[in-house]
Amino acid sequence: LVRKDAIHLSTAHKAKGREWDHVYLVNVKDGLWGNKTQRQLITLPESILRYTDIDSKEKNEDDRRLFYVGLTRARKTCTLMYPETTLRSGRVRQEVRSMFLSEIDKFLDMNTPASLDAVFSNPEEHVIKLLTPSPIKVLKSDERVFFEQLVKDFSLSVTALNKYLADPESFVSDVLLKVPKAKAAPMVFGSAIHGALEHVFRS
Repeated sequence: LVRKDAIHLSTAHKAKGREWDHVYLVNVKDGLWGNKTQRQLITLPESILRYTDIDSKEKNEDDRRLFYVGLTRARKTCTLMYPETTLRSGRVRQEVRSMFLSEIDKFLDMNTPASLDAVFSNPEEHVIKLLTPSPIKVLKSDERVFFEQLVKDFSLSVTALNKYLADPESFVSDVLLKVPKAKAAPMVFGSAIHGALEHVFRS
């Protein structure tokens, strides 16, 4: 029912909570991952700013946390890539790797493992192996009957379709099986506000 024979393209934000055997982070360069240009945003009200210690928040903190999210999506290997040059409007621009790569250098084993030596010696074979579809999960007879009953009168909404396209496994657990889970913080906040307003209007 759940197919995994595909290459998943995802942003770091969308990848939260998911894992893959092999992850490739692209464009890990300065300006995209760290040292972003500061945009002029809407100024927050004084009532909010007085409880916020802006100086204590290092400017690259959010990007660093997101970079960590990307790294930890990999079960086996994580490959980090960045261009040495880019072409913009017909002009070649020299690029600098992200500061986060320098920060993690001291934690990396710089010795090339034997498994990577095999990849470099025959890259075409490695790419073919990565692109070869994995076997589709075969359901048992009783499982097939169970899921057939679930989808017998099932109507696919736009929300359900988007969930299926984003993550088939989440579609099965959340939409078909309706596995209970804790509400997300924004939903809890919304329910609290709704309950408070309802209480005020009824009293």
